[in-house]
Amino acid sequence: MAKILFVLAIVVTTTISFADGLCVQLCVDCSLNPENETCTKVDQVCGNCPFILDSLKQDSLASIARADSIEQEKARKDSLQNIDIRKLADIMQNNCKSDTCIFEVTVDNGQLGHIRAKKGNKTTAKTQPEQTPQESLLPPISKECKNFCSLCSSENQGESSSTCEKIEEQCKCLAYAEQEQMLVQKAEEDSINAVKKFLNQMQNAQTSARSILDFCERKKIAKACSVMVKIKGDLMSITEFKDLAAPPPPAPQPAVAKDTITVVKALAKDTTKKDSSKFKTHPNPYKGISLAFESYLEKEVANYDVQPSKQWGLNLGYFWRWYFYQWGSFQTGVNAVYHQAEYEIEGEELRYHGYDYYGWNRAKGDGSIEYKNLMLEVPLQARIGFPLGKAKNVSPFISASFHIRKPVYLWMDYELSLSDYLYYYGKDGSYSDFYAFSDWEFLTFVGFGIEMSRAISFQWQFLPVSIVTNTDAITNYYCDDSDGMTWRFSIDASW
Repeated sequence: MAKILFVLAIVVTTTISFADGLCVQLCVDCSLNPENETCTKVDQVCGNCPFILDSLKQDSLASIARADSIEQEKARKDSLQNIDIRKLADIMQNNCKSDTCIFEVTVDNGQLGHIRAKKGNKTTAKTQPEQTPQESLLPPISKECKNFCSLCSSENQGESSSTCEKIEEQCKCLAYAEQEQMLVQKAEEDSINAVKKFLNQMQNAQTSARSILDFCERKKIAKACSVMVKIKGDLMSITEFKDLAAPPPPAPQPAVAKDTITVVKALAKDTTKKDSSKFKTHPNPYKGISLAFESYLEKEVANYDVQPSKQWGLNLGYFWRWYFYQWGSFQTGVNAVYHQAEYEIEGEELRYHGYDYYGWNRAKGDGSIEYKNLMLEVPLQARIGFPLGKAKNVSPFISASFHIRKPVYLWMDYELSLSDYLYYYGKDGSYSDFYAFSDWEFLTFVGFGIEMSRAISFQWQFLPVSIVTNTDAITNYYCDDSDGMTWRFSIDASW
C-alpha cells in the first residue's frame, strides 16, 4: 500500500508540474490573442491567467535587476582594478632606473596591497649612448652675415643679384638656412621619439601590472597573494615571475626497493647524528703530541751579564686536552725542552770579574759563552675559540699558558780574555753539570692560533713575564724593543 501511494504521489507531482508549465504557455498565448474562444476555457482550467502573467512579470523584473546588479558589481571591480593597474604601473615606472628591477607585490582580496622595490632598482643604468651619424655643423654665423643674408632672402628682392652672389660667397647664407632647418627638424623628431618611448613604457608597465593582478585573481585563495617579478628597465616588461606563496617542488626520489629505502634512511639518520654530534660524542680528554720551536732572550748566564747573539730551543711532548665548550679547552702534559745559545760578554762585566784574576781591577777584555741545557716542563694552557663563519670545524682562538720548568743538565763552553797594560790573560774551557734541586723556571705565554676539526692546531705565543731561581736575575727571560722578544711557535696533533 505504501509503495502504491509513493508512486501515485510521483505521478501527481509530475502531472501538476507539467500542467503548470502548460498553463504558463497557454496564458501567454491568450494574452497575445485574447479573442480566441479557447482562452475562456484555459482561464477556467488554469485558475487565473492574469495572476500567472503578473507572477511571470515580477520574476522577469527580478531577473533583470539581478543581472543589472551583477553587471554593476563587475563594472565596479573592473574600475577598481584599473585604478590599481595604473597605480602599480606608475610605481614600477618611477622606481625602475636600472637595467633590471625587482618588485615584490601583494594583492589582498582582489585589492592592491604593499609594493616593495629592491634597493638596486634606482641605480642608474649604464647604457651606451645611441650611435647617431654626426653632422658637421658650420661655425656660428656672424651678426653682419646674418643681416646681409636677410637682405638677399627670397622675400627681399631689393638687392641686385651680383651683390647677393658676393654675400652668398662670403657668408654661405643658403648653407646656414639648410642647417637651421635640419636642426629644427631633428629637434622635433627627438621630441616625438622621446614621447613615443615614454608612452610605450607606460603601456608595457600597465600590461605587466595587469598580468600580476590577473594571476592573483585566478588563484582565488583566502590569504594574500604575493609575487616577485623582475622587470626589464628599458621596456618595462616582465622577464621573471615567481609565486612567493608556492611551496618548493619536492626533490625527485630514485625508484628503489622499499627495503633499500629503509636501510638508506637508517644509515643517513645515523650518519647525520654522528656528524652533528662529532664534538660531543668524543670522550674527554683528547690526547696528542706537541712540537714547538722557541726563540728566547736571557739577561744572565753563569753569573755573567750577556748580550744575545744566537739562541733557539725545541720542545717535544705529550698532552691531554679537555673541552669545556665546543671551541674552548684546557690542556696540560709533559714536555722535554732543549735550549742552545751563544752569548757575548761585555768588557765592563769582565773587568768586574777581573778581581778574581790576580786582582786586576783595571782589566779590559771580552768573552763569549756557548751553552746547551735540557729541561722538563709541565704546561698549563687555556684556549678560548670561536667558529670561523659557516665552517664550524675551523676555530681561531686566543690562548694563555703557564709553564713550570725544571732545568736538568747543562753543557757550557766559554772563552775569556783580559789585558792590563803590560800583561795579557786568556782562558777557555768547558763545564757541564746537573742543576741544583732549587733551580726552577716559571714562564707565562700569551698568543693566538687556529684549530681545525680538533685534530691539528697551530699557535704563536710570546712571553711577557717570567720568574727563575737558577740565576741572580729573577726575571731572566725578557722581551726588548732593540733585542727582540722571547716567543714560541707550536703545532699540536690530537686524536
